[in-house]
Amino acid sequence: MYNSVAKALIIARYTFIEVYKSKIMFNVLILGLAIAVLSFIAAEFTYGVPGRVALDIGLGLLSLSAVGISVFMGATLISKEIEQRTVYMTLSRPVGRVSFLLGRVLGMVLILLINILLLGIIICSVTIMFGGEVGPLFVWTILLSYIESIILLFIVISCSLVANTIITVISSLTIYATGHALIETMTFTTVKSNALLMKLLKILEVVFPNFSKLNIKPYLLYEQNLPHDFLWNALSYGTVYGLMMFVVAAILFVKKSLD
Repeated sequence: MYNSVAKALIIARYTFIEVYKSKIMFNVLILGLAIAVLSFIAAEFTYGVPGRVALDIGLGLLSLSAVGISVFMGATLISKEIEQRTVYMTLSRPVGRVSFLLGRVLGMVLILLINILLLGIIICSVTIMFGGEVGPLFVWTILLSYIESIILLFIVISCSLVANTIITVISSLTIYATGHALIETMTFTTVKSNALLMKLLKILEVVFPNFSKLNIKPYLLYEQNLPHDFLWNALSYGTVYGLMMFVVAAILFVKKSLD
């Protein structure tokens, strides 16, 4: 067990270095400048709430960055190793498939963490600079956004083990959009009046990730308060769903033929 974890951590280190060298972290600089510029422009046309506008813009770009990294980097994280046959050298050392997958995932998870933390610091600074307030709910918003990006990463990796890169990207973005829209769709009057459609949506609610539960940005912007039970339930849900998706990815990778 200890050797498996140690090998996974070594793979995670090399994965982190590999992704870092791809210049992906330049997006932090670009988006940081975009947040500052767009917030300044919006403040010129907004009376009384420039801090809230800066926060809204910042969190939107943070989410876009996390989704982009999870989808476009995750789509080739494992499949590229298989296509280039570099996975054979690693697995012949020997390294178990689960350890290899865990290492690759941990490297990406660390990249996502640094990306979100740096953007979070920039958003916090810009918001305060424009007169906004940043409280504990801001930290929860960042944390749940991070959990969301990890879940999406695991979904992308799972898809990449059964489909090519293009289908993986399209499928993952579809699942992401569905996970955000499903609950809101169920509140429509036309949907409520259709019993068969409601049953179908309830089934999809169980299968698809409920990303709307992890999206507390509206509460941060307009209410600045949420019950602690709601926050801990959202964190628990995200953690459990993420672990389940990692197990799915691990099963698919173990059963996948590498010939």
